[in-house]
Amino acid sequence: MQTQQQPTQARVNRNPNARKTVQSEISLLMQKGGIPIELQSVAKLATGDKSFGFFSGNEDRANYGHLAHYGLGGKNPIESQKGKLVGFQAELHGPDFAALNLAGDGTYNVLDAANKLINLIRFKITKNKTVLREGSFKSIIDPLPRVLKPFKIGDGITNGHESVAVVHTQTGNIEERNSGLRVLYLPVEFSNNDSFVFEAWLPSQGTGVDAPLNNHLLVVTALGVEFPK
Repeated sequence: MQTQQQPTQARVNRNPNARKTVQSEISLLMQKGGIPIELQSVAKLATGDKSFGFFSGNEDRANYGHLAHYGLGGKNPIESQKGKLVGFQAELHGPDFAALNLAGDGTYNVLDAANKLINLIRFKITKNKTVLREGSFKSIIDPLPRVLKPFKIGDGITNGHESVAVVHTQTGNIEERNSGLRVLYLPVEFSNNDSFVFEAWLPSQGTGVDAPLNNHLLVVTALGVEFPK
């Protein structure tokens, strides 16, 4: 008789106890001999790109493997192939991890392109061909700073600077983030030979990554515990 597999419970950080839940799970796994790990996978964006793979060795194949911080030799991102990931968070950075220059060429084209990317990109997390979660990147990436663009009256006769107002967002790692920021808490346990796929994509009918985001970095961080061999 076949039994139906129950979906893995996942949630976006929306309550004040979420951080405590992750810390408690990490602490419990450490008591069993686990070592806390924070893994990082990077997709370097190129104009027109529509698909992105994380924790799958793409960095090495695209000659920027030095940006990857996870096990590249196995079927899952944990070096020993045994452990548990408990949370995921995404970030967008400028080229070579420079600060995100939202003004771009002065027309805020980077801001517009980044906002479009975040709102259109989707992701799917799969373990051993079982889909654990599918959703929108805007659920796992912090909102962009709110920028009040300058309003110019007339053509002007001289060059000058125009002031803008920006509201900054809080930073930190997955454990430190408070309930107002966006993290996906999804427990994924791995043993030897367990496979893991984290894929993302833009609509096939669209134009893909806009030119202002060329060479920008889309980063996914995973927090978990590894059990040594």
